[in-house]
Amino acid sequence: MKKKLLILSLISIVSLLIPLSLSACSFEEGRPSGRVSSSSVNSSSLSSGAESTYGSLYMIQDIDTPAEIITLKDISTGRLTRYIWNVLTKFRNRYGGNALVTDFFPGRVVELSAENTENGRILKELTLTDRAFELDDVTNYKIDLSRNVFSTMGSNYRITSNTVVLNGNVSGDISTITENDTLKVIGEGHDIISIVITTGHGNLMFTNTADFADSLMQIGSRIFVMVSPGDMTVEVPEGKYAVTVANKGYGGTKEVEVARGDTVVVDLLELKGEGPKTCDLTFRVDAPGAAVYLDNVLVAVNEPMKVAYGAHSLKIKADGYDTWSRTLYVNSKSAEITLDSSDLTKSGSSQSASSSSSNSSSASSSSSAGSSLTSSAISSAISSALSSTSASTSVSGDLDGDGDYDADDAELQYLQSISDMLSTLSSSD
Repeated sequence: MKKKLLILSLISIVSLLIPLSLSACSFEEGRPSGRVSSSSVNSSSLSSGAESTYGSLYMIQDIDTPAEIITLKDISTGRLTRYIWNVLTKFRNRYGGNALVTDFFPGRVVELSAENTENGRILKELTLTDRAFELDDVTNYKIDLSRNVFSTMGSNYRITSNTVVLNGNVSGDISTITENDTLKVIGEGHDIISIVITTGHGNLMFTNTADFADSLMQIGSRIFVMVSPGDMTVEVPEGKYAVTVANKGYGGTKEVEVARGDTVVVDLLELKGEGPKTCDLTFRVDAPGAAVYLDNVLVAVNEPMKVAYGAHSLKIKADGYDTWSRTLYVNSKSAEITLDSSDLTKSGSSQSASSSSSNSSSASSSSSAGSSLTSSAISSAISSALSSTSASTSVSGDLDGDGDYDADDAELQYLQSISDMLSTLSSSD
């Protein structure tokens, strides 16, 4: 009888040791080798002193740095839990190295180790997970809400019912995202967990536009829109811009700053100024025997001339080359236009001047002393404008998901007619 009792006791001890040994084998240096259930990592279910385990993924819902409190959303359950941290908490980057608290912001996905104490749920370690992908500075994308698909860089990602959109630290709606927003996209597999709008958009409202109607307005270095006879609104990414207009000898520039979600009113009468204004314009052409025609009048090269602010037709003719025609917009006190033979198209060639210069750098604003812009640079600037400008106004074009304007829109028709425009010179009043 004693032997049977001894055998039963040994069996009971072995049965207790088996799950303990299995539990010990499932961890390596305090971290599990596989995913564990969300209930095991939610510190609200832990007894005092118990430690949560790695495995589940959490999205940062909110973080209060002064109070040292962070709210995390369990991605598998949707449950929100608040944690606190202290000087002993370790913050880790995606590679296991040390990270700063500022690296942890709403939308990012983390793993954690924590314990329950009398003072609350204390984070022992918070790590930016390497199991979630992060796409930074996403600007070329398409959102198809009918299919819940987000497309960028040739890949499609699924928008789920749990996908979170964050505009700053405020929850937003995916339908409010426009092509003027810059995004950080975070997800797991092909599912998007969060979309963080890192650069949002605002609006510029233009009033008293009649004196500049049907002329081209430049906003910053990349946005070009046709001015409407009536008030108009243009959607732009948040930031600072130099707004420049010129027409019939009048024009100027005004610096504006557009905050996310704001509408800034710009009175174009303030930019009109005294006039008529003229620009000291010089043409430099190195093509042998080239003749320059401004508004169909032959003009001298290498010599400055007075040209009124506004739009002018420009043609360059040279033996052995096709006639080179552009629309020139003048809105600076002085400027120099440089053209060499590489900007021209040899007779009989199918290559156009605009296509030959499509990879050139964008044109930049000039100083008060004047500006010097090559035709290649300006062709590229206009190409950029056509592919990136979005304006929500009665005359401006709307971008579709592929980055093309609506072919029936008046602004597109106007911009197409000047897509090979020689230059847009920045005013330097």
